[in-house]
Amino acid sequence: MIKVEGLRKSFGDVHAVNGVDLRVERGQILVLLGQNGAGKSTTLRCLGGILRPDAGLIELDGLRLPEKLDEVRSRLGVVPDQARLYGRNTAVEYLDHFGYLYGVPTDLRAKRIAALLERFELADRTDTILAAYSRGMAQKVALIRATLHEPDWIFCDEPTAGLDPVAAADMRHYLGEQRARGAALIVTTHVLGEAELMADRIAIMRRGVIVTHGTLDELRREADVGRRFAVRLSRPPSNPEILRGWLQQHTLAFDLAGDRITYSLAWQATVAERADFAAELQKR
Repeated sequence: MIKVEGLRKSFGDVHAVNGVDLRVERGQILVLLGQNGAGKSTTLRCLGGILRPDAGLIELDGLRLPEKLDEVRSRLGVVPDQARLYGRNTAVEYLDHFGYLYGVPTDLRAKRIAALLERFELADRTDTILAAYSRGMAQKVALIRATLHEPDWIFCDEPTAGLDPVAAADMRHYLGEQRARGAALIVTTHVLGEAELMADRIAIMRRGVIVTHGTLDELRREADVGRRFAVRLSRPPSNPEILRGWLQQHTLAFDLAGDRITYSLAWQATVAERADFAAELQKR
């Protein structure tokens, strides 16, 4: 289990992390959700031993940081916000080096590297130096690097940022595989849709503090306003009062202003139900 209590980190007068409490069980993904500058990356850097916090408790399966940092590092995988690879290496050379540092036996190391490069469709680029890799390819190598030793804890800082939809979905699927293996994961993002697709629990962070946290269903019930949509009509409605009456019957809340409508539907509404609603709206 990952346990964080009262974590604080400041840079001069800026309180980047200001009393953060977190708990993540084995086989669970916690998503830290917040806008840029919320303190997500600083929190991960403290948890990974890169930054020394000003105050607070950090324990990973009972190993306290910074006292047990060396023991933690051998069981930790980190995917930073930028891949930061050694550009003159090939993927195999690079990953073999990190596998050696993590203590993965030679034969097992070679098998895992080959299997993971195949898994991420990089097996045909093993002779290409990493400097020639695209951002998406480099991000895949960074994820392989972080999980080559099958760590107990994995920290990922915006792992899908800049990836195309297919690569992002594959990245999320792989993180789900790590969860199924029993790892505890903390993933940061500023995109709500990303959090919805992978999180067991979400902690929303703003200005260095956790403002709320819970499962997706718990947060939806707390918000109690449903999923919000905005549309623009081809022209203002000829009879806005009739449209208002229809919207009042079929939405949780709405606002009609000229040719623009914002409306909320229940969180549990399926994709098909939302599509049916949009089709009916077009008829009016």
